[in-house]
Amino acid sequence: MNRSNRHTVLYDASCPLCGRSRRGIQRLDWLRRFRFVDANDHEAAAGLVPGATHDDLLERMHLVRSDGTVFTGFEAFRAMAPSLPLAWPLVPLLWIPGVRWLGERIYDRIARNRYRFGSCPNDSCRAKRSGGVL
Repeated sequence: MNRSNRHTVLYDASCPLCGRSRRGIQRLDWLRRFRFVDANDHEAAAGLVPGATHDDLLERMHLVRSDGTVFTGFEAFRAMAPSLPLAWPLVPLLWIPGVRWLGERIYDRIARNRYRFGSCPNDSCRAKRSGGVL
């Protein structure tokens, strides 16, 4: 695949749930359309989402399409689904009226509580849950 057609997914690699999600998407990415960048890697993430702060990048998953279009949260998932062959049956369902509203609320609730899911190899989850800095 031409590397210029690849999309970039920024995610929080220090979050166990986010890491599991990344691995799941990679397994489904038979077309090799996505490259993943840890939003905590300031050098790698710099400039990918103009105007976004580090906190913005950690708050929600960001998808940056090869044409520069940026999607976040549920919208990022919805934009990724057409590139994942096993997700193709879901694509029409993602566009049913009301699904975006519901999807955004579910995504945001999970994102706010994501450090409670799974175990952390160190104290990073506890620090992030309490608003601490690593």
